[in-house]
Amino acid sequence: MNSFHSNRGYALATVLIFSVLLSLTAAALLKYSGSEFRLNQRNNLRFQAKNGAEAMLEYGASEIMMRLQKNLNFSNGELTGNPLTTGATRKSTLFPTSAGSYNNVGSSGLNFWVSQYTEPTTRYVDPADPGNAYDPLRGQFARTQTIRLLASATSSVPGLSVTQYATQSIEIRDVSLFNYAIFYNIAMEFHPGPNMTVTGPVHSNVDTYMTSNTGNTLEFLSTVTSAGRILNAALDSSRTIGRNISFTNGLDVNLNNVPDVIGINSGITNASGTSLGTYVDTNLGSRSTGNTFAQIASQVWRGNVQDSSMGIVAQNLPAITANNSADAHTLIERPDSGGNAALESQKYSNKAGLYIFQAANSAGAPPAPVVFKVAADAVAYRALNTAARVTWLATAANKDKIVVLPTGVINTDRRMRDKREGQTVSTIDINLGALRTAVANTASATNIKAWDSGASTYTANHNLDATVTRNGVTDTAWNGTVYVDVENPNEGYTATSDIGSMGAGTGTKTAVRLINGASVPNRNDFATGTADGFTLATNAAVYIVGNLNSPGPNTGTRGGTAVGTETNPQVNIPKDGEDPVAIVADAVNILSNAWVSGGLPAGDATSGNNASTLNATPTEISAAFLTGNVPTNTGASTYSGGVENFPRFHENWSGDQFRYRGSMVALFNSTVATAPWSNSSTVYSPPTRVWGFNQMFQQGRQPPGTPRIRSFRRVSFADLTQAQFNTLLANTTFGFTSM
Repeated sequence: MNSFHSNRGYALATVLIFSVLLSLTAAALLKYSGSEFRLNQRNNLRFQAKNGAEAMLEYGASEIMMRLQKNLNFSNGELTGNPLTTGATRKSTLFPTSAGSYNNVGSSGLNFWVSQYTEPTTRYVDPADPGNAYDPLRGQFARTQTIRLLASATSSVPGLSVTQYATQSIEIRDVSLFNYAIFYNIAMEFHPGPNMTVTGPVHSNVDTYMTSNTGNTLEFLSTVTSAGRILNAALDSSRTIGRNISFTNGLDVNLNNVPDVIGINSGITNASGTSLGTYVDTNLGSRSTGNTFAQIASQVWRGNVQDSSMGIVAQNLPAITANNSADAHTLIERPDSGGNAALESQKYSNKAGLYIFQAANSAGAPPAPVVFKVAADAVAYRALNTAARVTWLATAANKDKIVVLPTGVINTDRRMRDKREGQTVSTIDINLGALRTAVANTASATNIKAWDSGASTYTANHNLDATVTRNGVTDTAWNGTVYVDVENPNEGYTATSDIGSMGAGTGTKTAVRLINGASVPNRNDFATGTADGFTLATNAAVYIVGNLNSPGPNTGTRGGTAVGTETNPQVNIPKDGEDPVAIVADAVNILSNAWVSGGLPAGDATSGNNASTLNATPTEISAAFLTGNVPTNTGASTYSGGVENFPRFHENWSGDQFRYRGSMVALFNSTVATAPWSNSSTVYSPPTRVWGFNQMFQQGRQPPGTPRIRSFRRVSFADLTQAQFNTLLANTTFGFTSM
C-alpha cells in the first residue's frame, strides 16, 4: 500500500511539473508571438509610411515638371500664390482607407513641402564625370535651377504609429537649341553622297535614319541621341542602304585631338566575346539572339550613342509638343493675341526689337514696309483693312509706334526664279551692311529714325538702348532680333526689278532675302554691354546671298593671324569679328557669292526659267539655321534631301566649297516653300560640304532670342531621420512652404 501511494504521489508531482513547464513554454511562446507580431506590424507600418512619403515626392515632382514644361519663366513667389495640388488632391487618393484596403496611412498623415527655386547658374555637364556617363546633355552648358521637395507620411494602428521622412531635388535644366550641331523635331535622315563628318552633338526627338553612299563614310565625333530609334535604314525606299557609319566612343587613344570612332559593322562582339554577326542599330535584338542595342551601344560607344531604350526622351521647347510640326511652326509665325501665353512668349515675333510688316497687294506693286517698335502695335495694324491702315498711320497717337529705316536697308522691287519651287519669287531684300551701320550709333544721318513731335517728322534719333518692357520682361529697344512679317508669303508682287534683264514682272511667292551680310548688325560691337548678336526671323522663306557673318573662305583672321588658304579648314572655329547669328524661317536657301555683282544680287537676271544653272563660287556662312523641310514621301519615293541638303541649294556647285559654321535645327515641315527636294542638275549640283558646329555656341555665346529646351533631372533622393528632417525643414535657405 505504501509503495502504491508513493508511486501515485510521484506521478502527480510529475504531472504538475510538466503542466508548469508547458504553461511557462506556452506563455513564452505567446509573448514571443506577441513581440513578433508587434515587430512585423511595426515593419509593415514603416514600409507603408516609407511608400507614402516616396509617393508624395513622386507626385510632387511630376506636377512640378509638368507645370514648368509649359511655363518658361517662373518666379520664387509663384508656388506661394499658386501652390502645387499634390498635397491637397492626392492625399485622399494615394492610399485609400476603405474596408479591405489594408492601408494604415491616412490622408491626415501625409505632408508635403516645396522649397524656393535656387538662383540660376550655368553648369557644364562634364563628360569626364562618371555620374554624367549617360546624361544626354553631357558636354553641354546648361542653365540650371534646383527645387527641393520634402515629404513625411505616418502609418498607424491603435496604440502604434510610425512616421517616415524623405527628400528629393529636381534640377531644372535649360539648354539652347543651338547647343546641338544638328537637332531634329521631325524624322532625321542622313544619306550623304560624299564622305560626311559631324562634329557636334546630334539629337532627334523621333526616329533617326542613317545610311551611307557606296564607298563613302558617315562619321559622328560627338554624342548622338534619339528619343525614338536609331536605324541603319531609309524612309525613302529608293535609297541605297550603306553601312559605313561610325560613332565616337569618347576616347582619343592616338592623342591626335580627333575622337576615336567605331563602325556599326566592325565585327563587334558582346561582353562574352561572341561576335554579333550583324550590324548594330536599334533593331539589333531581332537579328542577334540575346543581344540588345542598349547593351552593345553602352559597351562599344560608352554612352555616346543612345536611343529611347536607354532612357532618352524628347527634348521639348516649353509649350511646344515634340514631333508636332504644326505646333513647332508657330514659333516663327506672327503673334496671336488670343493664343496660349506660354507659347506666345516663345515666338520670335513677340521677342523682336524691330518688327517689319510687309503687306500683301494682289493689285500689283508692293506696299512700303512698316517698321514697328513692338509686336502688339503691328498686330493691331495688321488687323485693319487697307483704308483703315492709311488712317492708322496718319493718326498722331500712332506716330511714335513706328520707326523709319535708312534708305537702302530694304528693297522690295526685286524677284528671282526658284527652280526647286518652279516659281518666280518676289523678294524683300534686307541690306545687312546698311542695317549694321544704322545700329552702330544712336545719333547720325544713317541711323534709325523715330517721330519728332516738335518737327512733325521722323527725324529724331531712335534710342536703341532705351529700356522697354516686352512680354512682361525688361528689354532694350534694339535687342538684336528682327522679325519680318510677310502678310501673304504665297502671293507675289508686280514690280520692275533693278537687276539686269529682269525688267517688269510678277512673282507668285514672297520671301525675305539677305544681302551684303559679311558683317551683321550687332549693337554690342559698338557699345559694350548692349544686345549681342543678330537674329532674323520670318514666317516666309529666306534666301542668303553670298557670305554671311564671315569675310569668306580663305580670308579674315583668327586670333589676329591671317587665315590664308586653308587646305584643312578649321571650320568649327569662328574668325575674328564674327557674331552669334541665327536665321529663322520656313525654309533657308543658299545663293553663293557668284550671285553678287557690284553689291547687287545680279544672279536674279540668269535665274529665269529657261536659263542655265548659275555656276557657284566658294561661300562661307557662320550662323545657326532654325527652319523646316519637305518630308520624305515614302509612298512616292521622294526624299526630303536629308540633313546633307537641309540648307537648300540653287546653283551648280560642282567642285566648289560651301563652308558652314553653325547649328542646324529642323523643328517643322515647311508650309510655304513646299516643293520636294530634287537632285536634278537643272535645279542644282551639290557643293563640297565643309561643315562644322560653331564653337561660339558650344561655349555659351548664343544669338538673341534663342529658344531654350527644358529637361529635368531627379537628384539627391534620400530617406531622412526625424532629426535630419527637422534640420532641413528649419533651414531658411530653402524656404520650404507646405503644399
